Amino acid sequence: MTHYKLINKDCGEVLIDKLTEHLKIKKEEFNIDYIDENIDHIYCSLYYFEVAIYVIKKYQKDDLDDALNSFITDEYLTYTEAILLLNGLNPAAGNDIDSEDETVPRVNSYCSNEILHDYLYRNNKEFRQLSKAVEARDGFAFEEDSNVLIYTEAFISWAIEKGFIEEVSGADDQNPATEKYSTQQKNYNTVTVLIALEKRWEEDKSNNKEKTKVGTLLKDENTKFYNNIKSKLASKNEQSNELPLAKTLRNYISQYNTFKALLNKD
Repeated sequence: MTHYKLINKDCGEVLIDKLTEHLKIKKEEFNIDYIDENIDHIYCSLYYFEVAIYVIKKYQKDDLDDALNSFITDEYLTYTEAILLLNGLNPAAGNDIDSEDETVPRVNSYCSNEILHDYLYRNNKEFRQLSKAVEARDGFAFEEDSNVLIYTEAFISWAIEKGFIEEVSGADDQNPATEKYSTQQKNYNTVTVLIALEKRWEEDKSNNKEKTKVGTLLKDENTKFYNNIKSKLASKNEQSNELPLAKTLRNYISQYNTFKALLNKD
């Protein structure tokens, strides 16, 4: 399996410092010291910005190349995950940053990550160039439930072209036994999820309901569906008990559906 590394590994800490300084400036503009989730809607975006910085700091760790190589094995990346990767930040923070939209009542359009996105667009070339690539490149990204999702294969080629990441030479000499287990666990977990989905959809049908979307059932590791199948899942590798994330399972199902569609073509 090919591995990659960030070309500018120090950019993450630099960006965290810049975001923290920008938060301080914005607070001074509003003349406030502390923000909570119950604050007036005028400050909603500032609250989201502070939470995003907190989450980024919480997930930041030393070996970011491991995080990079873990996430780019997925079929697609969320927009937030891709931005974090390009900036030397842990992409695992992406899910929490995006889900914060659900924790605060959206009083109006000001309640969003507007300040974060505006700052990055004006001051961060990675964010700006990725935004334009999403808009201009066919087959680079797609939209699902109003979320922009970026095809990982296209993202890797683009990021190399732009000089954000590079391939690590000699990384293909992976232990064949490890590679074999990786394939086996993927196939096993795909079948496990498919069986559970069929059972759930039969229940939906018997209750005169539409099929519950995979994205809903596997939104994260806290859903009832994920916890019901958790004990049946195989670990990601033989050296640990770490289970595949809900997002990874969604990718497995997506890949299965793509392959099934190809087989059914005339």
